[in-house]
Amino acid sequence: MEIKLYNEDNIKENEIDEIVTRVKVFLMNDKDELLIANSAGGCQLPGGHQENGEDLETAVVREVQEETGIVLDKTEIIESFYTIKHFTRNYKQSGLNRCSEMIYFFVRTNKEPDLNNINLTDNEKNNNFAIDKVKLENFDEYINSFINNTQSEINVIIAKEILAAFKVFKTYLKNNR
Repeated sequence: MEIKLYNEDNIKENEIDEIVTRVKVFLMNDKDELLIANSAGGCQLPGGHQENGEDLETAVVREVQEETGIVLDKTEIIESFYTIKHFTRNYKQSGLNRCSEMIYFFVRTNKEPDLNNINLTDNEKNNNFAIDKVKLENFDEYINSFINNTQSEINVIIAKEILAAFKVFKTYLKNNR
């Protein structure tokens, strides 16, 4: 699995006080359509924080259900293929050095989103949360449409990170089909 490390503060592993893990999912059906969520004018892959005591696969199943309404079987999780780690000194002035890691998974399922079975945050509810299906060959273009002057800085950062992960995902697919 490829790991990308961002460490502008030159923090050593033994200086990390906390690790926060998020799972992110490239969820693709047999028609090579990927699910992508939209909220607050930006885009995001299904996923979120791993809870205390939760293994990664359980976090994937829970987060996919919360954001898409799809109830996965763990056998639909192909595997993790990419990790991005951000090391941050004094994270948000907390005095703690943090490693924020995003672990990207490939999930293949033909189950359809069920918006009656989702559990959105108040922020998602208030910001027009929606789910789109995007063909694999159009995914770059779709995500690039969120990188422009009208987007908030965080939406641009998220879109760029999705594009970086998608580049690795395409290589992964090419090598594993």
